[in-house]
Amino acid sequence: MESLIEERIEKIKFDLRREEIKNYPEWKDAISMEALKDLWWRDVNVSSQNNLMKFDWQYSDSLLHVVKSIYPNYRVYSSGHFYYPKTGYMGWHTNSNEPQKRVYLVYALEDQKSFFRYYKKDSMVTDYDNRGLNVREFEATDKRPFFWHCVGSECDRYSFGFKLLSANEPHN
Repeated sequence: MESLIEERIEKIKFDLRREEIKNYPEWKDAISMEALKDLWWRDVNVSSQNNLMKFDWQYSDSLLHVVKSIYPNYRVYSSGHFYYPKTGYMGWHTNSNEPQKRVYLVYALEDQKSFFRYYKKDSMVTDYDNRGLNVREFEATDKRPFFWHCVGSECDRYSFGFKLLSANEPHN
């Protein structure tokens, strides 16, 4: 699976070369515990605070067969597909408008320089990426307490997202 993703990363780099990569020195503030406390009583389905670039959905779709083989009891759909540069981030959000199980195939170019952060049982958990392929699964809920989460990166990070729906669950 890692080699499949590495092939796609080379193509994504080529596609994104025309985009302007921005540097946000204050990126860590947007994904801090203080930032979450400011948002806690609201419901932020999708964060408007970010430094990332979306890449073509076809790259994620080309990995569907792999994800379907790992999750044979689910209907699998591609969802978020993002490139995070150095100082890249996606602010705190819940995805409560689409409560579903999700899995992300993440490829980080450096060890322990990017992460998935979430809030659980009164504490903030930061799960750092290893260099290369990382797989994360979580469930977004539409009930409080929501599953608050964010992403931060100090290196090139590629994220291929998928929704996992049970057989009787409608696709949004």
